Formats: sequence, structure tokens, C-alpha cells
Amino acid sequence: MKRQTQELTFGALMAALAVTVMYLGCLIPSMELVMDMAAGLIVGTVVAAMGVKAGLLCCVAAGVLALILIPSKAAALLFLIAFGLYPVVKSWLETRNRRALEWVGKLAFFNGVLIFCVIFLKEFLFEGVQVPLPLVFPGGNLFFLVYDYAFSRWMTILQYRVVDPWKRRKRK
Repeated sequence: MKRQTQELTFGALMAALAVTVMYLGCLIPSMELVMDMAAGLIVGTVVAAMGVKAGLLCCVAAGVLALILIPSKAAALLFLIAFGLYPVVKSWLETRNRRALEWVGKLAFFNGVLIFCVIFLKEFLFEGVQVPLPLVFPGGNLFFLVYDYAFSRWMTILQYRVVDPWKRRKRK
């Protein structure tokens, strides 16, 4: 029972932190996308520390709370379908131990989200900017590869500097 309580408490605190970060992004409109990405890193922290199931629960809780609490519903929706869900998808794909399948899955997920965003969240993503649609997908995929690399580095640092020492300390 103690482990379940710890997971629930940690996930709830991280969900609240993710919502707070997204709300800060709404205070500075040009920072909404960056703060959504930062909130996704928070969900990644839950995935690394507590597992995929806890990370998914944190993502859903933060996404629903963000839809209710923050002024920019588009930012909350983008977090819910993209940056909050990505750590869970990434973790699941990387446990398959097939590098080609992993990248196909990651790119399929990103391009599916990008298609959704181009259709439904066009005003939010391209507010005040005229971007030729043929440049959105190559540029978006390049951005995604950089984001995935940075996300992987963050998770590696987190795993070896925080999660593993924390788990070793708890066993003693």
C-alpha cells in the first residue's frame, strides 16, 4: 500500500507542476509551446521514476486539469495529445528493442499529431505567421528529431543522477 500511495502522491504533485508550467506559458503567449514541452518533460520524469502507467495517469490528470484551469485550451489540448502523451509512447516504443520500429513509431506518432494540429489547431500554432504548408512537415520532423534527442538526454541524466540513486537509497 505504501508504494501505491507514493506513486499517487508523486504523480499528483507532478501533474500539478505540469499544469502550473502550462499556465505560466499562457502568461507569455509566445512561450506556450515551450512550456508545453517543459510540461512533457515533467511527465517524462514520472515515467522514469514510477513507470508508464503512472506517467499515463499523470498525463491525463494534467491534461484534464489544464483544459479546465488554463486560459489557452489549444495549449492544453496540444499538451494532452502531443507533449504529455509522448513520454509514454516513447517509453513504450523504446522497450521493444527494435531500433527501426522505434523510429517508425515515433515519427508516425509525431506526424499524426502534426496532421491533427494543422487541421484543428492551425490558428494556435501559426498565429501571425504565414508558413507554407509544404515546409511544415519537413521542418516539423526536423524539430521533432531535435526534441527527441534533447528529451532522451534529459531522461538519461534524470535516470542516472536522480532515479537510480533514489531507488538505491530506498532499498537500504
